[in-house]
Amino acid sequence: MDNISFITVFVTVPDRQAALDIAREVVKCRLAACANIVPNLTSVYRWEGKICEEGEELLIIKTRAGLFEQLRAKIKDFILTPCRK
Repeated sequence: MDNISFITVFVTVPDRQAALDIAREVVKCRLAACANIVPNLTSVYRWEGKICEEGEELLIIKTRAGLFEQLRAKIKDFILTPCRK
């Protein structure tokens, strides 16, 4: 068997549409073999000295370790681009 490493990448996004858009794009571009969406998470975190709670969706993305940087760039581009279409 080839010496290929596989990784799982966790990404939180604000809503289901963002999760679907990113999941479809990374699978379509062959940057991931699979992306699972876990709905209705509540994240608790500290921001500017306050404890905050937000609803989010979780993406669990399965990919090869060698594709991580490309995957990261694609997700970052998706999150920073206002129009995903």
